[in-house]
Amino acid sequence: MTLMLVSLVWALVLLGASSASNDISVGTWKQDLTKSTRPGPPLKSSLNKIEIVDGRVKFTNDAIDAEGRLTHSEWTGKYDGVDYPIHGDPNRDAVARKYIDQYTVENTNKLRGKVTTISLSVYSPDGKSKSERTTGTNAQGEKVDFSVFWERQ
Repeated sequence: MTLMLVSLVWALVLLGASSASNDISVGTWKQDLTKSTRPGPPLKSSLNKIEIVDGRVKFTNDAIDAEGRLTHSEWTGKYDGVDYPIHGDPNRDAVARKYIDQYTVENTNKLRGKVTTISLSVYSPDGKSKSERTTGTNAQGEKVDFSVFWERQ
């Protein structure tokens, strides 16, 4: 009985590790500024890091804005459609992230409990790039519809 229980626990651990390592979003992503149509003054750079930490997804963004200022935001959660707090992003204070299919992730972005934008990220089947379209209303109440393109590093 003990051997069976230990085998079951190991199988679950390996399954969890396997699904985390097969997550197409995990990695470091650099924004392709020449293909992106983000509103406002263009960024000088933007880098996303997505990793699995203790069975949860840790998302970190570091960017340099048009004036050369470093911005940093991060959140940790799951791809389960539940709101998780974001730290360091003036446009949103929570995100609910979920998989639509194997290559598509939807972010529902919120500010003070209200949905502001929806971002749909589509990963290439080879996992080398992703495109992200964001629609909705920004923190200033203006309509937005823009696309950002990323390359895996």
